[in-house]
Amino acid sequence: MGRQTMRSLAAAATLLAGLLLGGTTPAFASAPVNGQLAFDRGENAVFISNPDGTAERRLSPDSAEGCCATWSPDGTMLAQLALTEDGQCCTGLYNADGTGFHVLARPSPGFLAGCTTWSPDQTHLACEAWDETDPDFASGVFTIRLDGSYLTRLTTNPYPGGTDLKCDYSPDGSQIAFYRDDPTRKNGNSALFVMDSDGTNVKRITPWGKLRNCASWSPDGKWLLFNNFHGQIWRVHPDGSDLQQIKLHTGESWYFAFEPDWSPDGNRFAFSMWNPALGQDDIYTAAADGTDIVQVTNTPEHEGNVSWGSNPVGLSR
Repeated sequence: MGRQTMRSLAAAATLLAGLLLGGTTPAFASAPVNGQLAFDRGENAVFISNPDGTAERRLSPDSAEGCCATWSPDGTMLAQLALTEDGQCCTGLYNADGTGFHVLARPSPGFLAGCTTWSPDQTHLACEAWDETDPDFASGVFTIRLDGSYLTRLTTNPYPGGTDLKCDYSPDGSQIAFYRDDPTRKNGNSALFVMDSDGTNVKRITPWGKLRNCASWSPDGKWLLFNNFHGQIWRVHPDGSDLQQIKLHTGESWYFAFEPDWSPDGNRFAFSMWNPALGQDDIYTAAADGTDIVQVTNTPEHEGNVSWGSNPVGLSR
């Protein structure tokens, strides 16, 4: 996955969203305003809106092709996967009003990285990274400073052809959740892992085959939220206990939900969902127990990789 271009990532997300069929249209309630949402629309643009769908606008600069933007903890900046002029994967940083776009410095010309997971103190970003010019450079999870210095390896996937992807820091910054796959497994080859933020004490916390995308750490530190291959939302404690499905009260007999992200106050979460009644995947929010479903967007374009940020400082809403 790490070696794909941003177009490949977006295409994969679109394919994932279209797996389910059939159902009825859910009834939607009104959403409280709690920070703002950043999300992908189409293949290469990041949009922003309030959680109730108002004040929507494109956020990423027209010149910044990419996806998967995430809010900094204080809501003043975003980091996104971007493409260099020669089509290589890099990390773009910009202000919450869309200005100041710049590319994170790379340690070497062949070094490619997606560094979009913020440390709680905003001093570092966690990355999945590789080096196309060095066949001996194993891909893995790394951390790097915001100026592109002090690249530090945290993981190396132990399985032949395997991939590690960063997911989220714990709220206190002491741990990092990450995705790991084992291509040698015939059934269920991916799982959620947690490690200390220095790469030690690695622990698998879900069964193999349970994790489809990455996970979001709740603001109180008690839960990790993720989706499985069936488009169901699940949560689990960071020690691996109390694994449970959050059933979405959509009114649908079938749906496909993916890429959930907690709200800043932990009372709700945002996610993408393929709604068979509409024939498209849009952004939604729900209460933490899966009730009070709110539709945020309604377009025929793919919308995914939602990030729920805190209130941007000094911005009109």
